[in-house]
Amino acid sequence: MEAYMADNIATDKLTLCGDYVLWDGHEVEHVDERARGSYDWKGLIDQCQHLETLQVPVRTSTVIWFKGWFHDVNPGARYLDLLRLCPGLWEHGMLEPRRMQLVEAHCPWTRLCEPSGHVYFTCNDLVVEWDGEELISSILEPGSRYETLRGQDVHTAQCGQKIHLAPCYASYGQVVAWLDSHGVTPRVASEASWLLVEQ
Repeated sequence: MEAYMADNIATDKLTLCGDYVLWDGHEVEHVDERARGSYDWKGLIDQCQHLETLQVPVRTSTVIWFKGWFHDVNPGARYLDLLRLCPGLWEHGMLEPRRMQLVEAHCPWTRLCEPSGHVYFTCNDLVVEWDGEELISSILEPGSRYETLRGQDVHTAQCGQKIHLAPCYASYGQVVAWLDSHGVTPRVASEASWLLVEQ
């Protein structure tokens, strides 16, 4: 590994291993050698330092996929205990307008089901369900999360992200609005995060 410096920006936490960029030893980005001269190294460093301030693990997932969840968020932000885990966000049911959006976008997730209002948070094979009154945790068979949840008419949450994208591409504001709309309070979110970590 080699320390990398560009435009007089240096930090011992940023290193390269081939085309992979590491922050404090963890992969966060892939930058081809030809693109290094024009890459926004300062932006990457600022983003990694911001994630550290929020006590969010600095990984490829938080730097690339969940970027919108943490951009411009302060350390005291609501729901941060849960969002730090980068959980999967799911909801039960699908109404006709949403089904038609998916049909028009040639998406196969088109089964209608009256929503129950239940939401689900997942990390690996752990699932925590919020039914509006209590949290219910369970452990699924390894590698069966998607099939198990879809078999129960549970779909990836629609927080406002583009139609074919997962909730990780939503913004922090969109995720907060989705959680609020399902009655998930910061206390409930904090308890859900504890269950996902402790199981």
